[in-house]
Amino acid sequence: MHLIFIFLMVLIIAINFSALALVATRWVNNYALAKVSGLLFICLSLFFIEHFVGLGNLNWLWPITTIASLFIISKNKTTLLKQYSGAELVFFIGLIYGLLWRFPI
Repeated sequence: MHLIFIFLMVLIIAINFSALALVATRWVNNYALAKVSGLLFICLSLFFIEHFVGLGNLNWLWPITTIASLFIISKNKTTLLKQYSGAELVFFIGLIYGLLWRFPI
């Protein structure tokens, strides 16, 4: 059961990262750089806001962002598959390597 939970969480995170990268490619032309810079922008913005206001529990936000990410990915499916499939493959190979290192078979 624990591995199923980890698999689903990694899948949700990968979906959200891919959609964030697709949105960030409007400003940054390189896909890998867009993925990193989009994530960095979100993290730094939320850290800045949290210093003044406090964000509280954000568990309710996961389904909303995942549905929005699935919408963005379905809208840009051909772009993701044709242009950025190599970058996603490298990301998933590194992710699987890290997970196999953490949870050996």
